[in-house]
Amino acid sequence: EVMEREAELKDAKGSRDEIQTEHNDTLAKIENLLATVDGTTRELQSLEGVKKQLEEDLESLTKTAASTSTAKEELQNLLDEKKEKFEELSTDLTAITSECMHLRGKLNVEQETVQKQAKELETLQLAAEESTTTTQREMTRVEGELEEASVARAALQQAQEKLQTEHDAAVVQIKNLESEKQQL
Repeated sequence: EVMEREAELKDAKGSRDEIQTEHNDTLAKIENLLATVDGTTRELQSLEGVKKQLEEDLESLTKTAASTSTAKEELQNLLDEKKEKFEELSTDLTAITSECMHLRGKLNVEQETVQKQAKELETLQLAAEESTTTTQREMTRVEGELEEASVARAALQQAQEKLQTEHDAAVVQIKNLESEKQQL
């Protein structure tokens, strides 16, 4: 019986050692698991920080995107305005070009008219110069004739005065003769 007891005690001791070993193994595993949990917790905390940073970055990017979208919209509006202004200017330029061509046509006609008038004026000037030359010649001739007429007039006046003198003398002589005749 004592031997049985010793055998049981020995078995129990062996079982206890096995249980102790298992317990030690389990504790080691638990410690390893705790270490792993600690590591995972640290990683989680680190990931939480990364997540928070990513959320902040995302929020910032969202704001930037919104701001960019607004700026893009404003830029598009500005581009539309510029395009509209360009189209207006293009229309104005077309109208101005058309008006310039019209005015150029009128100017060409005016230039032709002016050239014709210039030729006519040149012809008139030549005619006027020729007429002036002829008139000057004529005036010179007339002045000469006037001088001759003036000389002739002076001679005629002298002749008239002479005749008047002679007439007066003849009248006096006739009166004298008549007087002598009456006396006789």
